[in-house]
Amino acid sequence: DAARKKLEGAGLKYNELKAAFDDYKNNYALQVDLVKARNEQIAGLEEKLRTIEVTTITEEEKKMDPDGAYAGFSRV
Repeated sequence: DAARKKLEGAGLKYNELKAAFDDYKNNYALQVDLVKARNEQIAGLEEKLRTIEVTTITEEEKKMDPDGAYAGFSRV
């Protein structure tokens, strides 16, 4: 009878551990999907950044070139 109770206890513990592991797998899969989506978003923003031409002139640049002689030059 004691062995049966131990076996039932082990079965309950196994079920608890299996449920916890299933939760872990689901959370891990969700995290993988979120990281993948974030990496795609970052790649899209990096591509957008590469294609945008920066035309903002800072105050320091205005002081260095007050008449705008170099305004048309590329910053690259």
